[in-house]
Amino acid sequence: MAEHKIFGPPQCQPISAHQDVTGHVLALKLDALHESCHTPENQLFLAQSCPDTNTITGKFLIDGVKEQFSREDFLGTLDPDFLPDWAIEKMASTEPVHIQVFQINRDRDTERRCFEPLEPGQVIDPSIYDEVYSGPVPSGEPEAIFQQFNVNPPPLHRGWSMSVSDVIEAEGMHYYVDRFGFQEIDFDTSLTQTLEEITQGGMQFHG
Repeated sequence: MAEHKIFGPPQCQPISAHQDVTGHVLALKLDALHESCHTPENQLFLAQSCPDTNTITGKFLIDGVKEQFSREDFLGTLDPDFLPDWAIEKMASTEPVHIQVFQINRDRDTERRCFEPLEPGQVIDPSIYDEVYSGPVPSGEPEAIFQQFNVNPPPLHRGWSMSVSDVIEAEGMHYYVDRFGFQEIDFDTSLTQTLEEITQGGMQFHG
């Protein structure tokens, strides 16, 4: 296995039955692949949704082919230190994607939800959020966006480093940045405070 650099348990973190792995790169077990596809390149799978506790849908990083697997087909989430350069490049789309990023304004956060994980059944209140970024990024994948906003944020980003309780809008989907991964949520952006409104009222940082 070491000779062919096949990914194994030492390079992965196991995933639990209810863990939302949306936006994470997972490593498939060889048993889940056709024998002719037993290569490390074919093991890498980008999770895009978890429709139920057993099912994970997404795409192969190597060619973008969409597929669906059960949780037991995966070794777990790949440790970022083992993500090869080609995979990082694949996650960065050649065509920019327009996104929006929203962060809680602490002055309107009466229930102190800022930096708190999503609770079961919790309804998100968009009115306590400010739009802190609206513009292009290289990739619309939540994990790639998270990494960019914490390592090399766009110049027009007006908030703090991306954290738990932030909301990402990308390609028509809304994701809550949770303690582990990203939760797909309903989020009415029209109820948030926009960049234009913030600028007109005088920019205030709440970090």
